[in-house]
Amino acid sequence: MKAQLWKWIILGLMIFCLKQGYSQTTFEYVYDAAGNRTSRAVVILKSATIDTTLHAEGDSVNQNESVIPRKNGQSSVIGNTTVTLYPNPTVGIIEVAVENEEPQNTVEIWLFDLKGLLLLHKNSSDLITEINLLNQSAGSYIAKIIVNGKVTEWKIIKE
Repeated sequence: MKAQLWKWIILGLMIFCLKQGYSQTTFEYVYDAAGNRTSRAVVILKSATIDTTLHAEGDSVNQNESVIPRKNGQSSVIGNTTVTLYPNPTVGIIEVAVENEEPQNTVEIWLFDLKGLLLLHKNSSDLITEINLLNQSAGSYIAKIIVNGKVTEWKIIKE
């Protein structure tokens, strides 16, 4: 009886460990203009390391260098464009920052719940665009962000 109990405990721990190891993993896809998937990358969302150092007055700052503080965010490079989504997890407001060498970016943001229901569709040419999740319940959401015809998908967690 004790041996069987230990087997169940060990099996439960193994399942728990596997679930924890893969629960924060998502996939990022890049598509060409015709809609064909050109690449897939595994993105691990457990902790993102992003420089949040602000430059003091008088410091020389490269014009192409970002000084926007981003706490708990993830970044993705799409061509010459860097897209950063922060904070994630969030309690309500997500910001999407787009940094590009090319002027006049058009960013298209689609937000879906896990059932596939469209919650938001927004076009923006701003450097920072806000996604308001204050009226949504706690849980996971999928953001599809299109910059210059290239697509990335993000998992957003609302606490």
